[in-house]
Amino acid sequence: MVNSRRSMCTLSKYFLAFLCIFLLCGFSAFAQRPASGGRGSQQGSGPSGVDLYVNVRDARGVPMDGVSVVKLVASVGSYNRTVTTRDASTAVFDGLAQGEYEAEASYPGYQTTTEHISVNALGSTMQVYIYLLPESDQKNQGPQAQGIVMSPKLQAEIDKGLEALRKNQFEVARVHFSKGLAMAPGNPDISYLLGTAELGLNHPDVARQNFEHALAIDPTHERTLLALGELQLHNGDVSGAIATLEKAFLKNGAGWRTHLLLASAYTMAGRLSDAETHAQRATDLAHEKGAGARLLLGEIQQAEGKRVEAQKTLQELAAKFPRDPSAAEARKRLASLSAPPRAAVSSEPAGCRSSAVFGIRISATLIPAAGA
Repeated sequence: MVNSRRSMCTLSKYFLAFLCIFLLCGFSAFAQRPASGGRGSQQGSGPSGVDLYVNVRDARGVPMDGVSVVKLVASVGSYNRTVTTRDASTAVFDGLAQGEYEAEASYPGYQTTTEHISVNALGSTMQVYIYLLPESDQKNQGPQAQGIVMSPKLQAEIDKGLEALRKNQFEVARVHFSKGLAMAPGNPDISYLLGTAELGLNHPDVARQNFEHALAIDPTHERTLLALGELQLHNGDVSGAIATLEKAFLKNGAGWRTHLLLASAYTMAGRLSDAETHAQRATDLAHEKGAGARLLLGEIQQAEGKRVEAQKTLQELAAKFPRDPSAAEARKRLASLSAPPRAAVSSEPAGCRSSAVFGIRISATLIPAAGA
């Protein structure tokens, strides 16, 4: 029992040190994007054709949190190509000839949307935006909700704020997001982004207020629920974090980041069976980003006394992600699992005596470095 508690505490100290890097991959995608431009804007480039950047956004102008699929078909001719988005939810089509095209964008849980694009200048770069509405909006026959419209001026403020975040210029980002919030006070995404800028300035209380404001507008806003839950974990409020993250899970379903945070929160609460369930689901969903989820799963299994399962999980991690930082920790744990068990010790590990340990380690990773 003591060994299990020691393993669980070591688990939390190590894992929470980099948990937020995985959680905020969606946020770091906000900060990585090609040079900005308005709808149909063009910039000088090479002579061989037009490089088209199709930026997929939700209805409020924020990049999608995962991979979207964009299909581009020429109105005349045989061009027909499908690509997935990368970086800031952007699909890139290189070397297009002049002509008329139809771009179709799709993302799970959102209505598939088609945009007509006129490519009319060779040797340039074009930026276009496709905005997707949730599938649930198909049931609404009335006008769109307040704050759903993205004006060019508001989009420009958001883009400038995201670019400042990419450069870790949090004060500049705060200025732009504050201007955006003044233009669209009913837009929860801007409150969320303003909260992330405040986190970068080490203002967690102000960030929390921004997150709570976003949730007052939209109680199911997934990114905000995850950010608030993470902040609660950072502050040692495990029960509050569990309540927030469970709400995100029940209201929105769950991507791998939600499962990962829930697994960590349940682990800190000693609910190892629940933690294992969510860590396993995070591992299944994360694919190439799943090294951290596998490490957590293996550590939970070790804390539960499931020695064989833990060894298998950690071996898979070391084999599939040999260069990931978590692989080194996996190898250390595999070595400890192979060693003879130590005699039980009555004292509790120092790392479990205070949640402050978790807070100090998390605070360095709440906002990712530029280009993360």
